[in-house]
Amino acid sequence: MSSNQEITLSELLVKVVNLVKLLWRNKILIIFCGLTLGVLGAMTRGKSIYTAQTSLLLKSEGSGSGGGLMGLAAQFGLGSDELISFEKFLGVAKSRNIIQKALLTEVKVNDKQDLIAHHFLIDSKKREAWQEAKPKYAKADLREQGFIQDTILSDLLRSVKDMIAVTEGKGGMTLVEVKCSNEEIAYHFCKAIVDETINFFVKTSISSDLQTKKIIETRIDSLRDELNDYEQRYTTLKDQSIQTVKSKGLIDLMRMERKLRILNEMYVEATKQQEIVNFKVLNNSPGIEVVDAPKFPLPFERQSLIVRTVLFGFIGGFLGIALVLAQVAYKRVKELF
Repeated sequence: MSSNQEITLSELLVKVVNLVKLLWRNKILIIFCGLTLGVLGAMTRGKSIYTAQTSLLLKSEGSGSGGGLMGLAAQFGLGSDELISFEKFLGVAKSRNIIQKALLTEVKVNDKQDLIAHHFLIDSKKREAWQEAKPKYAKADLREQGFIQDTILSDLLRSVKDMIAVTEGKGGMTLVEVKCSNEEIAYHFCKAIVDETINFFVKTSISSDLQTKKIIETRIDSLRDELNDYEQRYTTLKDQSIQTVKSKGLIDLMRMERKLRILNEMYVEATKQQEIVNFKVLNNSPGIEVVDAPKFPLPFERQSLIVRTVLFGFIGGFLGIALVLAQVAYKRVKELF
């Protein structure tokens, strides 16, 4: 058993040595292939990757304003003082829901108004590749719902997620970056992600306040109508009481005055609550401030000349080795037949 293993290892060592000798004998061909592709790589223009960046300032502890009004609002149980942490923002911004909404946003790219998702499919030439292989996929409109649309969106979500980066910058800033080979898509996709994320926090932070605001506004309208009605009746009753002074008329007048005082106090209180709610809605909208938005022209990076040359050189070298091995294999097959 040990002898067989030694023979096998010896044979393997001999084969490796023979392979090295073979490649060394054909070193000129291998070097030629490596140099040729290396030169071609140096001459090839590197792919540009554009970066769209938005810097935001998140609402943090102690950043709120309003002093007395904020305290007064809290007494009425209005609004929420919940803070938006970086971790929470990161989780929402990179969630499937937000990215999908951003992809389904209509923007103009290359003078064509369409969904960002459609622009991605055209830019990556996927639709072109689907024309013959998957015609239904090539014609699919992602505004509609269906199995094909869901499949395309799922595939897109996986491919674009790596383009999005949410990081903490200097000075407590939160940075949202999108990297893409198409400058216009990178710009619009970054803005769409930020807008959808802010909208999400706006809806969740002030939804209860907006509901309260609607209730108070309805109550104010009702009180105003009732107050106007009682003021009109009070004026009519007072005019009648002046002409004919009667005990019953005076009692009705006193009751009317008392009702008017109550209605006035209720109206003033409701108006005060409305101002507090309005303040809270404005104060909580959105709790995220955009400091710097992306602007054209976007910064871009190209693959370095050295990296391209070395990469293509290695590919050329492996191609040369493959040619040598193919030549040897061809000779052996020819000898057999």
